[in-house]
Amino acid sequence: MECFFINLEAEEKRRRLLQNNFDQHKQRGWFLTRVAAVDGQRLAARPVQGRIRDAEKTCFLSHRRAIEASLEAPGHALIVEDDVMFGPSSCTRID
Repeated sequence: MECFFINLEAEEKRRRLLQNNFDQHKQRGWFLTRVAAVDGQRLAARPVQGRIRDAEKTCFLSHRRAIEASLEAPGHALIVEDDVMFGPSSCTRID
């Protein structure tokens, strides 16, 4: 299973915490790949039309980016945000 996690460039601590947590609980055949989240500065430079708030737009665009990245995965993919926590049985239950 290829797990794609969305993470802002500036959130290095969250990235490390997730990577350590994943390494503790991953199962054979599970991989973790970071997808750079779209931040507000990018949105300010290239505004996106719509009625939703800018924070919602960046979230939507980040998830779309992760979905696009997941299309390259050879099998199933799981998309999460950088605040997810895996437990001892997470991989087994998801599989």
